[in-house]
Amino acid sequence: MKNLQAYYATSFLSERLPGAHLSPKVVGDLLGDVGKDRETRTKTFLKQFVSGNDFLLIDLTHVFSLPENIISSVSGYNSKREFLPRIHLIFLFSLDHHMPSYFRTVAGSIRDVSSLALTVKEAGVQNAAMIGAKGFYSEDNVLALEKEGLHYILPLKRKYVFSSYKLFQ
Repeated sequence: MKNLQAYYATSFLSERLPGAHLSPKVVGDLLGDVGKDRETRTKTFLKQFVSGNDFLLIDLTHVFSLPENIISSVSGYNSKREFLPRIHLIFLFSLDHHMPSYFRTVAGSIRDVSSLALTVKEAGVQNAAMIGAKGFYSEDNVLALEKEGLHYILPLKRKYVFSSYKLFQ
């Protein structure tokens, strides 16, 4: 930050944005203000992209992250039994506008339905259907989704008796 003013003065940016004050104190104060109440500001910023009536809620629990400085990255096992740091990402996708609308990062160790319901509530969305991964199905998860009032689409393993393949024969 100490050389920012000098870099600015010798760059094209000084012609496009004349009179910028980039002393270490000014920039430090600005960064401090940006960092204050970051969570509320982030939610407010993301909510402006939420439009439409119908949404898909996508739970990406297996996003692995190797950088060490990510606070929400927590080590855990993947499907190949590898112990790696991971981040839990939750996305809302607008079906009306065919584009992403909202996202939320959660600590990689948190893997329950309440984080999905909180994401829908934070975004102010009324009608969302959750699409789960192959390993998400369990009786407890289905009961929790229904308790939270979330619609869901979950793939079933072949071992479940209510999986009928008669239509394909």
